[in-house]
Order: sequence, then structure tokens, then C-alpha cells
Amino acid sequence: MAGLLGDPTNRGAGESLGSLQDNAKKHTNWYDQYNAMFGKGVDDINYNEREFDDDGRVKVTKYDILLGRSQPELQAAYERKRQARLRNSEANSGHKRLFDGKGAVPEKGEKLYAPNRTNEGDITSKNQTEITRKTDVSSLLQELGRMEGGAVAVASLGRRPTVEQVAGKIGELTPKQKSYIDAGRQLESSLETESTNRDVARDGIQIQKGQLAVQQGQLGLNQTIAENNQTLAIAKLDHANKVAQQQVDIANIKLRNQSAQANADRELRRDLAMLTRGDSRDERAYRRERDERKDRQMMIMQLLNGLKNSASGFVF
Repeated sequence: MAGLLGDPTNRGAGESLGSLQDNAKKHTNWYDQYNAMFGKGVDDINYNEREFDDDGRVKVTKYDILLGRSQPELQAAYERKRQARLRNSEANSGHKRLFDGKGAVPEKGEKLYAPNRTNEGDITSKNQTEITRKTDVSSLLQELGRMEGGAVAVASLGRRPTVEQVAGKIGELTPKQKSYIDAGRQLESSLETESTNRDVARDGIQIQKGQLAVQQGQLGLNQTIAENNQTLAIAKLDHANKVAQQQVDIANIKLRNQSAQANADRELRRDLAMLTRGDSRDERAYRRERDERKDRQMMIMQLLNGLKNSASGFVF
């Protein structure tokens, strides 16, 4: 399994970065620059996926040999990346906060030839040790400061005294304190009160967390109800719009039917009128023809009567 970058077993093999880079330069040529142009250089390697020997040295692969990448070049590039990662780590940021802005690893370009075997786990452990020390000596320093001669004793301890050092100073000054016992009792009582207050505060925080959880649950429920109401309102609006549209469609159909019926009525009246006009015209023609027949019959009768009268005047 490939070792991880910054793993405790991979610490630059104990050689300084400056020494590694000097050695790498002896193996660097134009072929390395050519590889770097196409993203195949030693600085382009993901060393989290590479294997290391027990001394923390990057193992050379057949592909490295094919590309002309030597072990010194790989080791120098790996160490540059490892130290850069340490400088940018959260652990190193915490170290700076705890140790007056001083990092656990040299800044870029500083102490180039000093071997750096520190890894992120080492820094985190050192930070935790410092946090524990500060916590442990805090109350003791306060106690020492309240004693007669305590201010001078605190100043003599330096910036990062240990618990043993502070306790030793307290032991030195104790026989000289007239009211030390009473002050100690008051301090003990005060510490107990502070402990009780912390317990009460912790219980209050738990209650507040519970109340907050209930409130969050209620907010979630209210949000769900609001979303459901909104969905229902939208559905009702859609239904109302559909019903309104149907009513409009029905009204349009009625108007079209009324218009069609009116057109049909007009067509019927027109046809009836035309038929009526045609019947009247035929009736008048028939009457004229009948009158003409009567006139002809009367003329014939008159002609016959005339002929008859004329014939009666002849003597045989």
C-alpha cells in the first residue's frame, strides 16, 4: 500500500531539503525539462499514490526510468511538496497561534539545509501538549500570583512554565504565607462553585439544544404545512381556471349555435320567400292563360252566332 504524503514513515529520509535539491541537480537535464512541459515532470507526480521504502525514500518505478526520472530528483520534489503541505496545514496554523506566530516548519527558503523530520501528526501532538500545559498551569499561576511574592515568582518562570515548575514555586512560598490556608480554602470553594456553575451551564445548554431541536422540528412541520397549502391553493386555482375556461368554451359554443340557427332561419325565410314569389308568378300566368281561353271561346261563340244569324237570312 502506498504511503501517504506526510506519513510518519515518510519524512524525507532525514536529509535536508537543500541537500536533496543539490543532489537532484546533478541528475537534471534537458529531458526533465521536456517532461515537465508535457506534465510528466517530477513536480507533477501525485506522491500520495507512490510507494516508499522503510527509510522514507520514494521508490523508483520502471516508468520513472523510462522518463529519465532519478531517485534524487523524485526525493527532492517529494520533500518540497511535503514541507509545503506542512506549512499550509491546519496543524501548523494552530502552532502559530499557540507559539507566538512561529511555525512548526521553516517558511519557504528558510533553514534550507536543516533536516526536517516533522510531520503533521507531530505538530498536532505538540499543539495538544501545549494546550494541555496551558490549561493545567492556568489555575496554579493564578494561585501563585495571589501569594505574597507571587508576582516575582511568576515572572521568573518564563513564558511557558510546566505544572511542576509552578507547583515548586508555590511550595517555596507556602511557608511564608500567613493567610495561605484560608486563601487555599477560599480557592477550593471557588473552584467547587465554578464546577457547579459549569455543570448548571452545561445542563442549561443541553436544555437549550433540546428546545432548539423542538423548534427546528416545528419549523420543519410549519414549512411542510405551508408547502402543502401552497400546493392545494395552486391545485384549486388550476381547477377554477379549468372550470372558467370550460364555461367560456360552452358560452362560445352557444353563441356559435345561435349564430348558426339564425343563419338557418334566414336561409329558410329566404327560400320560403322565393317559393312564395314563384307560386304568385305561376298563378298570374295561369289566370292570364285562362282569361285568354275565355276570350277566345267568347269570340268563337260570337263568330258562330254571327254565322248562324247570317245563314238564317238566305231563302232556299
